[in-house]
Amino acid sequence: MIPGPSPVPARLRLVPRWLSVCTFVGTALAVLGGCGGGRDSDTAPAPEGATAPAGPPSIVLVSLDTTRADRLGCYGYAGAETPTLDALAAAGVVFEETSSPAPITLPAHASLMTGLGPHRHGVRDNGLHRLPDDLDTLGTILRARGYATAAVVGAAVLDRQYGLDAGFATWDDRMGGGALLAIPERDAAAVTDAALAAAADLEPPFLLFVHYFDPHADYRPPPPFAERFRDRPYDGEIAFVDRELGRLLDGLRAAGALDGAVVSVVADHGESLGEHGERAHGVLLYRSTLRVPWILSAPGRLPAGRRVATFARLTDVMPTLVELAGASAPSGLDGTSLVAAARGTAATPDTPWLRSSPSSATTPTAGRRCGASPTAA
Repeated sequence: MIPGPSPVPARLRLVPRWLSVCTFVGTALAVLGGCGGGRDSDTAPAPEGATAPAGPPSIVLVSLDTTRADRLGCYGYAGAETPTLDALAAAGVVFEETSSPAPITLPAHASLMTGLGPHRHGVRDNGLHRLPDDLDTLGTILRARGYATAAVVGAAVLDRQYGLDAGFATWDDRMGGGALLAIPERDAAAVTDAALAAAADLEPPFLLFVHYFDPHADYRPPPPFAERFRDRPYDGEIAFVDRELGRLLDGLRAAGALDGAVVSVVADHGESLGEHGERAHGVLLYRSTLRVPWILSAPGRLPAGRRVATFARLTDVMPTLVELAGASAPSGLDGTSLVAAARGTAATPDTPWLRSSPSSATTPTAGRRCGASPTAA
């Protein structure tokens, strides 16, 4: 049975950080679907010439809030300053076309953790719904297999009250005070500090989830990025996050925590940046807000420098990581493991953006913010 949304008491609801430009509400219709074939075997071979590390891998899952794929160097953007992400892409697998099911933070992260679309998990907006307790998540599946689990998030929109903490022994959502009409948040440096502290208490195999919120509007990168990106503050926020991601990975590497580990970096949604009359995100369903980066690095388990044209979805991340952990994802998910595609052992469809079972993107915020009907594609 498809769960209905679990309401959040009115006193706990968040006020959105920004107000979208609502001069018009348009919908971009796209055919989004699934890659043919079932889930790949849990015992799929390591890449040719590589030796798969023994035992289940530790997993570091990093979420970059509000990050467009086409603003990263590894996706072809000449103006990017993303050496950490570019190096991770060179050492791993880049999914060239990955789509989010919702251009808004909480529903997209609910899909990331469950492998289900918003119409299945019931979380349709920020601050209004809670993920049902009876759903399997990446955290619950891996913790049941003996993984140590911890999470550090960068904004109160992912506070534990919304249910994403299921399966996590610790969920660090401590924020400073937020300004009026703003979501309480902490910057990437504070997130990295907290994540390194959390990781120090984890024994392998572990699942560490880290969420960086900085690219979300309003764009206020710190020095020296504010000066270097004076005319492109959004790019400056991404550059700042890239630096802090590098510090996180360097710290984990120095502690030996990345030995044999899987690192998955993905965004929850993109940003309009004024395209189609929308300043930020949350209302319109266009490529600018739905296309996200997904970089997957697993030395010895996945090849290096591979680019996958197969269309991917945010809902594919959970079953992919579950398979890499040697576990089985629940049946009936909207997402599918793409381990075989990442290894190059699955054929790429003739039309990469078409998949056999339809997927969809949706946003209810057109109605809540602009008085229009909720949109879907």
